[in-house]
Amino acid sequence: MGGLTISRRYALLSYPKEILMSFSGPLAGFLLGGLVFAFNYFFGPFPNSLLRFTINSLLWVNIGWGLVNLIPILPLDGGAIMRSLYHWLRSPYDERTPLKISIGFGILAIIASLLLAFRGGGFYIVLLAAWLTYNNYMALRQGYWTDNIV
Repeated sequence: MGGLTISRRYALLSYPKEILMSFSGPLAGFLLGGLVFAFNYFFGPFPNSLLRFTINSLLWVNIGWGLVNLIPILPLDGGAIMRSLYHWLRSPYDERTPLKISIGFGILAIIASLLLAFRGGGFYIVLLAAWLTYNNYMALRQGYWTDNIV
């Protein structure tokens, strides 16, 4: 379903570098999606349905999922950016507020994805948003973040 990579060197980065590192993954996808879009714009439309499907899939994966990944919900890249911004601008030791912000955006994502799902979209995004929101709620409820601060 996804992965999370954590490096010991990550803790040594400044907040702007953390933000840049979190944004670099979606940025790479946007660049690749832009190349696919340009290819389709200049050489398309294509009569071959397999090629059209491949181009549409590449656009969705690189641009669509890149945008989803930038929603400020932990542990998505957007959540990591939001948490780094909060620590940089407000309080480096408060982990509860970024969790609360994640929960708020998670609830909004659930509502928005439900509305889209009822209009003919899939329910996968609803399940993903609900799962991420639940995990953030449980982390906040258990005091995981505040109990583990050095």
